[in-house]
Amino acid sequence: MKPEDTIPEDRRIKKTYQALSASLRHLIEIKGYDTITVQEILKHANVGRATFYNHFRSKDDLLMQEMHTLVHSLMDPLEKNQGAAFLDVVLLFVEAEKNAPLFKEILGNRGIPAIANEIRAHLAVHIQEHLEMHYSLDSKEVLVAAQFHAGAILHCLSWWLENNRPRSAQEMGDFLSRLSIGGLQGS
Repeated sequence: MKPEDTIPEDRRIKKTYQALSASLRHLIEIKGYDTITVQEILKHANVGRATFYNHFRSKDDLLMQEMHTLVHSLMDPLEKNQGAAFLDVVLLFVEAEKNAPLFKEILGNRGIPAIANEIRAHLAVHIQEHLEMHYSLDSKEVLVAAQFHAGAILHCLSWWLENNRPRSAQEMGDFLSRLSIGGLQGS
């Protein structure tokens, strides 16, 4: 299910989701997730407490909704490029760069493991599908290779964000793509 499928059609509700989402993102960039309170989110979004609790149980619930949206935005360019003969990791880095402070908070040293695991799982599925289409590997090799590449890419993405993006998204993606392709062509 895509994130937009979970958000009701009512314009007022969409506006509330957008305000809460923007507030959460802004506060994460400034303070980090752990120190944010629901009251701060509400004040910044100009949303009432009752309205918030009509839609979410907690700030964690709001974060999970936001993460579904982010995971989708991160994976969407890869899915659109699914038929390509190579895994274009550049697309992943470019998308992560668009929301770098938020992804840094999620994937970095003080990250949120549940969300990082969700991103890794989505990435592994995408890589598995890619490998099945383009490489002659048996099913167990595909599973192992998908997990290996998803973990390596996610770890490199985290390192890149934690170190304030010392190389461009293009350079990082190109380098990781070459590493991946080189290793798979050798098998």
